[in-house]
Amino acid sequence: MTTGSDRPAWFSDEERLANLDRARTLLRQTTMPAKEAFDLAESLKKYNEFGYARKLFGRIRDAGDYTSLEDKVVKIGQRHALCTYKDTDLAVADRFKHSLEILDEVDRLGCKPFQQQESLGFAAPSISACGRSRGSVRTYCARLRTT
Repeated sequence: MTTGSDRPAWFSDEERLANLDRARTLLRQTTMPAKEAFDLAESLKKYNEFGYARKLFGRIRDAGDYTSLEDKVVKIGQRHALCTYKDTDLAVADRFKHSLEILDEVDRLGCKPFQQQESLGFAAPSISACGRSRGSVRTYCARLRTT
């Protein structure tokens, strides 16, 4: 837990709590505006609230409604994978495995080379954490190069 003295200058408990409240409200609704959910998830990620950010990114992807976010489809998937990887509410093995599954789905979207590098940056720690060998990382890299 961070204390007041070791928090960044921009950190605001009031803003964090308000964002958590808004996230709970959005997640209870059957539909949500994609742009609002994205902005809220990005903000929650800054405050290390990875569970709620993961759920919001997941809802955006599940709905498939990228209104006003068309250029961020890959980024949303990558952020979803990152928040899944960092969500301590999930079992360790499950979060690593699930983050790799999300990245596999993202890679099928036709990533640009710079986006593939970002996916690899997220995938390598998950692959290692799952107890897979360096060969698995190389295989993942080779698969990215062929897609």
